[in-house]
Amino acid sequence: MNPRVFRIRRNPRASLEADVREELETHVAMWTEHLIARGMSRDDAERSARARFGSFDAALGTLYDSARRRETRVQFHERWSMLSHDFVFALREARR
Repeated sequence: MNPRVFRIRRNPRASLEADVREELETHVAMWTEHLIARGMSRDDAERSARARFGSFDAALGTLYDSARRRETRVQFHERWSMLSHDFVFALREARR
């Protein structure tokens, strides 16, 4: 399937939010395991790991905004690259 067609059909916000939530949950889980390895109980370790990231919703919002800005930059560069390739192709064809 063409990646651009797939990108148009999916809901980009929902997908990005899911990716960001998964990333944040992974970091909390890794930090929890680190604290358990250092001798904390599972409940204390998880509570401490979540406290380390502050407000979960605030961290999620910050990460989402960062990911959205990155996605916008990537899309801009993709479009610019396609436009420049089209322009070079048009120049080559015009020279013929």
